Parts: sequence; structure tokens; C-alpha cells
Amino acid sequence: ISLMAELKSFDNFHKNAERIYRVDNLLQGIDRTSYKYATTSVLTGKRLKESVPGIEQVVTMRRGFHKDIQYKEKIIPLRGFWADASFFHVFSFTLISGNAATALQEPNSIVLTASSALKLFNDVDATGKLVQVDTTEYMVTGVVEDPPLNSHMKFDALGSFVTLDGPQVSQQDRNWLKWDNMWDNYVYILLPKKGDLNNIERSIAGISSEENKTIENSQISLYLEPLREIALSRNMSNSIGP
Repeated sequence: ISLMAELKSFDNFHKNAERIYRVDNLLQGIDRTSYKYATTSVLTGKRLKESVPGIEQVVTMRRGFHKDIQYKEKIIPLRGFWADASFFHVFSFTLISGNAATALQEPNSIVLTASSALKLFNDVDATGKLVQVDTTEYMVTGVVEDPPLNSHMKFDALGSFVTLDGPQVSQQDRNWLKWDNMWDNYVYILLPKKGDLNNIERSIAGISSEENKTIENSQISLYLEPLREIALSRNMSNSIGP
């Protein structure tokens, strides 16, 4: 009972938790067996932004921001996500410094948790400082409080998603925007206070039907999972946590 109560408390700290949904994938293979995935395609996020009315915000994230971060002679390993500029509009992670609207807007931007900033700089006053990520210089554009224990997503740092997305789109990388390139990305939406969930679900069913014509041997159906039910999910592949 205590475990169930704990899981039900996950993500309740977000101000708009009851209006946030993750866009999951239901993948049906050639053998007609269906599998649930917490991940989806980059294309999903772009299609929702471009063609589905009635959504207040869409945030696209990508796993794999696992980097050695260097400042002067100090190097520390950090784990986290690539996240686009809507991240702090959708989620209520508290910025200690930096601008929520712009912190993840520009390429080569990084937001550190307070713990990460302390490890790297011995101080949380890190916004505006330059660090080395792999061979590239990034600017620290914000410092955020560490994710609470009852957050389904945990991270040490966030890199700006446009750092990856910009070059891929400009190079017209077809694989980057393939409908079935669905293994590493997460998309969340924030609905308006009086949002029409049924209309949005009909719209995303239409997107699924349309985009499935571009792939062979499988079908992908998008569906919405309420944020506060994510920690309770079972039989979900590629889940972030808890």
C-alpha cells in the first residue's frame, strides 16, 4: 500500500500536472503483436506543434545527454536529456538562475542542476559561464533545483535540443524525421485549462494514420498518457523512470 501511495504521488509537484500528457507509441509489428513505448519520433513533436490546434505547449526531449563536462581543470560526468525551449513552460522544475523562456532556446546551451553546479564550480552561481562539452564550448544558461525524489525524470543537466535538431534539419537528414525513428525521443504536451482532450486525440489518430503510409511492416499509433500515471505504467518499453 505504501509503495502504491508513493507512486501515486509522483509528479504532483508540477503546477499543471493534471494538464500534462506524454505522447506514447503503440507499435504493431508484422506479426500483429503490439508493444507500448514511452518514446516516439522527433516528427511526432513537430507534427503536434504544426497541425494540432488546442495544445498550449509541446516539448520534445531526447535521451543520451551523458557527457563529461569540463571547467578549467575540473571534469565531471553528467547524465541528462536534450530538451527544447518549451521544457520550463511545461514542467515546474524551479530555476535558481536563468530565464525559463530562453534557457534552452539557443544551440550549445546547458542547464545544470544545483548539485552539478556545485560539483563543477563549487557554487550555484554558474549562469553565463562557459564549459567544455566533448570538444564544443557550451554556455551555462541556467541553474535548476535538483529534481524532487517524486519526479519520474531525473537529470544532472539539460542540453538544448536545437543543438541536435538544427543541423539535422538543415542537412535534410531523412532518418532524423522518419516516423519510425522512435527509440530515443520523448514528447509531452500541456493542454489549456479548458482543453478538449477528445479533439486532440482525434487529431493525433489522424497523424498516425497519415504517417503510417510512409513506413512498411509496422504501424504506429500515438496515444496520450497522463503525467501522473506514468510512474504507475507497466509493460512500457523505453520508460524514463521511476
